[in-house]
Amino acid sequence: MLLKITIAVCVLMIIFTGVFAEQVKEDDPQLKKEDLVIEIHHCSTCGFRSKAEKLALELQEAYGVESNLIAGETGSFNVFMNDELIFSKAEMGRFPDPGEIVQIIDKYLE
Repeated sequence: MLLKITIAVCVLMIIFTGVFAEQVKEDDPQLKKEDLVIEIHHCSTCGFRSKAEKLALELQEAYGVESNLIAGETGSFNVFMNDELIFSKAEMGRFPDPGEIVQIIDKYLE
């Protein structure tokens, strides 16, 4: 009996979660390329500015937007889109691969 109740609760949670996710998606306005605000926070003393400039150029070519390059904390390389962290060198343990940030942003634009 407990197993049936557990299964029923799980099924209801899946159904309501799916319904809620669709509702949230419908309520969110579509993000457009012209609405993008990109910030690349980088460690300037570590020599990461050149990587930030290269990424900024890639994003300029892909979306026609200027990225804001901001000197950050020691060892940092973080990419923000509209104030949301979308890539962190500290979390990933590496720099973004070429095209990776464009792919991440494209997912938001879908």
